[in-house]
Amino acid sequence: MSIEQQMVCTLAYNPEMISAVTVKPDDFSNRRVGQIFGAVVDLIRDGKEPDLILVAETLNFKNDSDEWTAEVVDCFSQVAVPKNVNAYQRIIKTSRRERRLMGIARGFVQDLETGNAEAVHNILDQVRSVDSEDSELIQSLNSFVPQVVQHIDDVENGLKKTGLSTGLRDLDKLLGGFLPGDQYVLAARTNVGKTAMMVNFAVNIDAPCLVISGEQGGEQITQRVMAKMGGISAYRLRMGRIRQDEYAKLANTAKQIAENQKIFIVDKSRPSIDDIEQLARAAKWRHNIEAVFIDYLQLINHPTEKDKRLQVVDISKRGKELAKELQIPVIMLAQLNRNADGRTPRIADLKESGSIEEDADAIMLLYPYEDNPHRKDLLTVDVQKHRNGPKGHFEVIWNPEFMRADNQ
Repeated sequence: MSIEQQMVCTLAYNPEMISAVTVKPDDFSNRRVGQIFGAVVDLIRDGKEPDLILVAETLNFKNDSDEWTAEVVDCFSQVAVPKNVNAYQRIIKTSRRERRLMGIARGFVQDLETGNAEAVHNILDQVRSVDSEDSELIQSLNSFVPQVVQHIDDVENGLKKTGLSTGLRDLDKLLGGFLPGDQYVLAARTNVGKTAMMVNFAVNIDAPCLVISGEQGGEQITQRVMAKMGGISAYRLRMGRIRQDEYAKLANTAKQIAENQKIFIVDKSRPSIDDIEQLARAAKWRHNIEAVFIDYLQLINHPTEKDKRLQVVDISKRGKELAKELQIPVIMLAQLNRNADGRTPRIADLKESGSIEEDADAIMLLYPYEDNPHRKDLLTVDVQKHRNGPKGHFEVIWNPEFMRADNQ
């Protein structure tokens, strides 16, 4: 068994991890394993399942031979460990660097033995060449200017969206919609409506998205979606007491969902952060999702960390990393503690708030309309942190019966 073969096997059986892959076929010490890895990567990027037969046939065709099957079988028979992919990649890259440096050292010894006066200069140039590969991510500011100008031009001409619309006019003005690569936190006390608001966002963005709930099952989430989309009482849906006049709405809503399958739900109680990463990658690869909603942060299981504060630190950090890796917004719900009762909530009321505040690009607090406590039809959305723009608060019309949040 080799790390390089394990890397091939893990990616082949977990093609959704392609977005996390940074190694290249030339990084492999075993050239043949590197070629197998390259074939797996090419097939995944072409949207194909890289099974054993297809990989072997691809290599046989490219190399005009039938000598690859046994080696592909050998790679595919290794143990696939998805969570170790980054470790495999570090080892492969480090090994390649060591091989290059050892080769340079051998050449230096030969130069000295032959009396080459340029030996010292040669080895310095070669070592700098190795170092330059490690610094390939370091680019001048000027190199990004064409991309920025092109982005502006594409947005102006309607070729690209700045972000996914939340459906709430004032929130879109503040945030510019949910932006790829950003992490958002929506926090509230219990029973205020944060899950229902999440459902509104998932329906409103009008793009494929993944909903992961540690609190509610797939059937419950679907009931909320149908209530919101069809204007049907969520309570009567849940209790199976649909009125005669609502059956047509129910049928029409079911038809809309069948024709536009854009919301995908993970029906698993208390998923772990490892589950969430794996499922989000799979949904990105298979369904090209454009957003992930997670309900809610403090309910996510952590497989190794026992300390609750450290769990939240790691989960928050990995949520942000997932958004950057998949280049989609990740919207996490969170619970506010009891200190927020009876007053305007603050970011400090987030449980284990330090790490959440540090990682989030925007934090939205949701609470009942304070200026008039009798206005049960209003909720306040308060953007108290916004890394890339203004903060502010506004009210939305709230109809809990139909799970709807609308612009005033």
